Amino acid sequence: VYAVGIDQHRKRITVVFRGSVTSTDFQKDAMISLNRQPNPVKDIDANQHEKIGIHHGFYDYLLKPRKNGMNKYQEIMGHVQALFLQYDSQQNYKLYCTGRSLGGALATLFSLYVAAAAGSVVDDTSKAASSIPTTVNCISVASPRVGDSSFQSAFCRLEERGLMRHLRIANDRD
Repeated sequence: VYAVGIDQHRKRITVVFRGSVTSTDFQKDAMISLNRQPNPVKDIDANQHEKIGIHHGFYDYLLKPRKNGMNKYQEIMGHVQALFLQYDSQQNYKLYCTGRSLGGALATLFSLYVAAAAGSVVDDTSKAASSIPTTVNCISVASPRVGDSSFQSAFCRLEERGLMRHLRIANDRD
């Protein structure tokens, strides 16, 4: 579902999520009910809602704990943090997340959690993300809606604070 790459010339570490290919992907796409989760931006902005609604299928792909106790987000962050520790020593690498369709939705969700963790000084997640620089850059193409209005508010707040930049590319009525 994802790949992590490094561009030493442009000083970028990029997480790329692919779009729907397998029957499992299409099943996850169809799980459109909202999964209410604690708002990761609440530690940064007390005016945020306590919970955000996340598309159930996208939540399952990225944030649902697996049998080993870790979720896909934590797995990816392990790779990303290792690359930042290896390559970013005073070189100002930037983090990019991108994807199309399902991949765009996962990039959006991943970016929200990375930017919130990098910008937070309160929770344990921020310690894990301390090697990740802000601003997180997200480029999503033809992404379906990822969350509810509370999710949108949290996402926008991260953009307002300069913790994230998002370029969403969509066709008319896409």
